[in-house]
Amino acid sequence: FIFQGYSTGATLGELTKALCRQEIPYYEGRTWNKNMVARILEDDRYIGKKEFPALITAEQFDAAQKRRKEMRP
Repeated sequence: FIFQGYSTGATLGELTKALCRQEIPYYEGRTWNKNMVARILEDDRYIGKKEFPALITAEQFDAAQKRRKEMRP
């Protein structure tokens, strides 16, 4: 959800609001914020690095990284 949404134009703030609205848990007692979403987008474990199972494709990860670079001032 996060990688797909970000790669198709959603902002960190929009993703944060959507996660909160859908009551998707982060950690018990913690509410989502933009920094949490940004850390997920930067974490290569989601493509199977560091002995973790791949949850997204390398292409999805790369698309998000490309957009992150474009969005930086």
